[in-house]
Amino acid sequence: MRNSNTVDSKTKILNSALSLFEKNGYSGTSVNDILNEAELTKGSFYYFFQSKEDLLYLIHESFIENLLYDSQEIFNSKNTTNKEKLSQLVSLLWDSLYKYKDNFTIFIQEYKYIAADDKFQVIREKRDQFANIITQVIEDGIKAGEFKSNTDPKIISFGIVGLTGWGTQWYRKDGPLSVKEINKIYLDMILNGIENH
Repeated sequence: MRNSNTVDSKTKILNSALSLFEKNGYSGTSVNDILNEAELTKGSFYYFFQSKEDLLYLIHESFIENLLYDSQEIFNSKNTTNKEKLSQLVSLLWDSLYKYKDNFTIFIQEYKYIAADDKFQVIREKRDQFANIITQVIEDGIKAGEFKSNTDPKIISFGIVGLTGWGTQWYRKDGPLSVKEINKIYLDMILNGIENH
């Protein structure tokens, strides 16, 4: 059985990296910054990770795995209209922003660091899979007559992710609107733009 102190050390490193990457950016955070925040030694860091890049990979992987799993559940749900599926996918994004803001922020703002690195190929593929689920729901909605025929599924999909991603820059839990209220505003805007009436 792994020593609980060892597990706690790994968690401290991850939590410190999350906080600092979100606040200062990946390039603006050093391994020493992470260790100072976690109050641990370099030996602790290199016991778990070979580099700062490994941390970025793990943060991306854990976030996209959960997001992809939940979105696939929505996509495969039976007796659900495409409008309902799209509504659930938009809600999933805002709920993820609410629960995992640091992860979501890093997921959005640090994409440039994984865009061309072969090490992150699996992460890129999973990000594409998530975007493709939104695109497919919109395409299915067009075929079913739920959404306007002149709707561009890919553009709307990019827009949905982009609109929510921008929320990482301004959304605050102590702000005037709850995440549910914000989600409804965005959802009404999206559906009013593409829904067949």
